[in-house]
Amino acid sequence: MSRITTLAAIAALATATTVMDAGAWTRDSTTSGWRGTTTSSASGNCSNGSCSRSVVRTGSYGNTASANSSAACSNGECSRDVHRTGPRGGSVDRSATISR
Repeated sequence: MSRITTLAAIAALATATTVMDAGAWTRDSTTSGWRGTTTSSASGNCSNGSCSRSVVRTGSYGNTASANSSAACSNGECSRDVHRTGPRGGSVDRSATISR
């Protein structure tokens, strides 16, 4: 994801969290295709200008990938942290901050 897209997503999240605080949510899905079945389980929560999200996907061959992210806004500054782990155990961390 490009830096501009990431910063735009943070700004949109900041606007949404300042308008109203949302509660917790969960979503589970299963997708079947010619390569097999993939399952996805996601959950998130927003409270007091801060949101978190967690997603775990399991592919048709049993490989699992996950992503955990959080975003928070305070005093005109919003930040986002993401930690992703791939199906072979590799991981990447990303952070971004935007000020108004």
